[in-house]
Amino acid sequence: MTNPAFNLVDIEPEAIAKAKALLLARNERWSKTTSSGSRCDGAMTDLMGVEFGHVHGACHSWISTGFQRLKKEGAGWGWCRKSDYAKDAENFLVLTCHGGRIIGPSKEAVEGIILWMASDESPFGKYIVNRDDKESLLKGGAIILCGPDGVTHAECMWICKVLRYSIEGQQSLDAWLTMYQGGVNPLLAVLVCNYVHTLKGATFGVGAVDGHVTVFPYNYSTGNNEPDLAGIVVGEPNHEATDTQSVFTLTDKSKRTALPSAAQKNDAIKRATQFCKPFKKDDGWGGSITGNGATAEELVSAVLKWQEELGLSSKGAFQLEEPSEPPMAVIEKKAKPRAVKKLPTKETVYLEVDL
Repeated sequence: MTNPAFNLVDIEPEAIAKAKALLLARNERWSKTTSSGSRCDGAMTDLMGVEFGHVHGACHSWISTGFQRLKKEGAGWGWCRKSDYAKDAENFLVLTCHGGRIIGPSKEAVEGIILWMASDESPFGKYIVNRDDKESLLKGGAIILCGPDGVTHAECMWICKVLRYSIEGQQSLDAWLTMYQGGVNPLLAVLVCNYVHTLKGATFGVGAVDGHVTVFPYNYSTGNNEPDLAGIVVGEPNHEATDTQSVFTLTDKSKRTALPSAAQKNDAIKRATQFCKPFKKDDGWGGSITGNGATAEELVSAVLKWQEELGLSSKGAFQLEEPSEPPMAVIEKKAKPRAVKKLPTKETVYLEVDL
């Protein structure tokens, strides 16, 4: 049964097929890239399959040019909130490559994160156009519906950045997969894996995801700029967010006060980094090994206990499954083209938003 929350969006089957083929070709090309600075690849198209914009590999800031086309007069450059859309704003597609390059995590974890992102358990699953095509997801990447009927600027960047943990997140995705398969709420697992990653084998230690790509604050040494635990528990994206770290900030005070006391605390980083404790064990040669860490069982057990305090359920997160249905109705009729705003040129001041 189709989710009633899905909007009917006019996307021709030919346009979807074209987007999948384009994404696959870009991912194959990206997989052969040797540049250490190539963090991403992809494309942007309208709903008729016409490509626009210019993609670069430094980061996903190229997505910004797509959202500037949607803004009403006077909204300015920078992040595009839902309230910034013009009345005639057009939906468009962001194609982001995934899995073509992997630096750090296991292939299983890299595949796991995109399958979850496109699933019913994800806050953004219903906006992944190719969510019902596992081969397209794993060999190409994600095709994301953006605009009035899709995700906002910050939400699209959130999706792309989390997927980019496969490049800049060390072994954080392996920690995420371990927690996910152990029954931890997947969104909470994304939060924790920003501060805990695999050290060696099944041992996990404290380590922050690169600040260039993290979707949650990472300054755990000072405890400042904490993630909003209440927002993670509720799991509803903030459509007025102007950066990826604010996507899950809860603005409804009544919802916040209705949550368990643990979810109203400002201690997410402190709790996440306390899961790895000092240890001392026999090295097998008459000596000992010391350090700070946790086994997979210890990590999962500790996070599950915290999850219970927060009032979160695991949402059945014990196995990775593809969604049973595509995210939207694909309608055969032609989508009518509309005039769009001109893209910035080389003479236009460009604002870097992927910090």
